[in-house]
Amino acid sequence: MLPNYSICRKHIVGYNKRPPAPKGRVGFRIFWAYKQKLENRGGSILAEGNLQETASNLRDFLIFWSMSITGIAKVHQIEQILRKIRPYYNVIRNVELGSGRIGNYRAQLEAMYDKLDGITNNVDYTAASAIAGKSKTLLAIWGQTPGFDSLTRKNFLTWTHPPEPLRLPHLRSREIWYGPSQFCDMIVELDNWVSKWPANNGGKIFANSFTNLCSGLPVGRIIDMIYNW
Repeated sequence: MLPNYSICRKHIVGYNKRPPAPKGRVGFRIFWAYKQKLENRGGSILAEGNLQETASNLRDFLIFWSMSITGIAKVHQIEQILRKIRPYYNVIRNVELGSGRIGNYRAQLEAMYDKLDGITNNVDYTAASAIAGKSKTLLAIWGQTPGFDSLTRKNFLTWTHPPEPLRLPHLRSREIWYGPSQFCDMIVELDNWVSKWPANNGGKIFANSFTNLCSGLPVGRIIDMIYNW
């Protein structure tokens, strides 16, 4: 399960001491502000008219998060990848982690994860991509999953908290390749953890408990900050 309120708060405070993204770089807050500006007005970051800007921002975001060492797709290639996931994104984009409803959207989430192949981890951008690149992409455009890089995976495994279950299914610290069904199992379980968090934290709602520290950020990003510490 997720850590209690005090531990979560301590880790978010620690994370917030990191320097912000340098000027001209696209960190999470910059990408999320771009997304919110469009979608709060009824648009979509994956609408055809926004796709090139979204792909450019997403590529810069992945570069900022050191995904370039594995090879990141070019902007026009990212556009093609985002077109493939657009139908599924349109269905799932307003579903929040902790709602207890992620399991109802397995087909869409699995399809998105599958069709993100080529976003990273390949010289010619056509083969499979590892969990870090795919999950960080979903973190940016959806906001309801942490980015499972090596540090986050390790902390999910070694930094456990009662009650059971202590770990996400399938997750291994040194394993970078996961099938769509395995990834979906992890996010469905994490959805359960968030939805059950109030029972162990005096009724506090996870998504609303840290607004003074990370105002406007989605649940997936808050969890990412807690575990990437």
